[in-house]
Amino acid sequence: MTLCSPTQPVQSRLTQLSSTHLLGFHRSTQLLMAAGTAVALSLSLSTAVSAQQIDSAQTDAQTDAQTDIQTVIAQSATPQSPGAIAPPAAPTPAPTPFDPLLGGITDLLEGAGSINSVGHLRPRDVGGVEAANASWLQSAIVPLYVSPGGDHWGWIYQGWLIPQGQTYLAIGRDAGFAMVRPSDDLYTFPLLEIRDDGWVRLQYTEGGSAWVHTSQLELGDVPLTVESWGEHLEEQDTVAFLDATKAQPLRSQPESANNMLSLVAADSLIEPTVIQGDWMLVKVTRPTAECVPLTGATVTEGWMRWRGDSGEALAWGRSGRDCQQQTAEVTTTDPEPAAPEATTTAEPDLATAESDAVSENSGGGGSESVSNDSVVSGQ
Repeated sequence: MTLCSPTQPVQSRLTQLSSTHLLGFHRSTQLLMAAGTAVALSLSLSTAVSAQQIDSAQTDAQTDAQTDIQTVIAQSATPQSPGAIAPPAAPTPAPTPFDPLLGGITDLLEGAGSINSVGHLRPRDVGGVEAANASWLQSAIVPLYVSPGGDHWGWIYQGWLIPQGQTYLAIGRDAGFAMVRPSDDLYTFPLLEIRDDGWVRLQYTEGGSAWVHTSQLELGDVPLTVESWGEHLEEQDTVAFLDATKAQPLRSQPESANNMLSLVAADSLIEPTVIQGDWMLVKVTRPTAECVPLTGATVTEGWMRWRGDSGEALAWGRSGRDCQQQTAEVTTTDPEPAAPEATTTAEPDLATAESDAVSENSGGGGSESVSNDSVVSGQ
């Protein structure tokens, strides 16, 4: 009988165990690779979901912003103060805010000897960055009406002119606008009428105007305000007359009479101190060079007319950057001693020059409207 070697069963067993372990290792590797693929797929799906969530969040933010505007307009539908009126429903769909193009906006003051308006509609905070030039319009919302208490005509809405039921027009790109520049870096809307009941007539093109109500000037992110030219001049350090080709009379009293002190050249430094009706009490410094008093310049106090017979503004705020008043030795001249300068022999010459310089009457009040036959409401 042949005996088997004791090592044979052991080797066979080891071979089986080794095969089993290798098989298990391969299976483990396959499982790990499958798990890795699943993790990568999960991460890929997660990234896609995250991107979708970001896009969705951005869309939701834009929608929320427009919803907030709609909410403000809707909340304003219930007047909160006497005389306030409910605004119309906001335009649908709401446009994306547009920064107006200055190339399509005409400056009504450029080359003009006067401005046929009684005030302007401007941002309440003119010092804000958002108010620069006409950029404030992309944050302003103003309903427009055909007449006081009349039909709603359209909107100035976040840089767009939106007539009811018509194509949206981007300001300065699709629709040419006309505005004024009370300072170098700000465009505003001239106002042709200011009424006590809150209605004002706004000019927005060279031949078109519409009515707005003062209770609806805070619907956008930039609140607006109405300011008369008299109020505007009171806030100015220096003023200039729009017609720089003519000298303007300086008078001892706020009336057109035999009371002229002298004629004031356009390059004089004029500082308003009091606004009274059509007149302003001023301090006139001369001679000057580029608005800077020269050595030995004198200061004379008197009255000048800033508003014409038809309510048009004759004077305008001079830019502080263009006309910085610098320290210089000046001598204050009392208006009384200056009166003899206007002697009976000199007065006819001054009166003749005055007639050429400006047409005046003796009115002291001043209307809050101007004559402008070329402007048609709602066009």
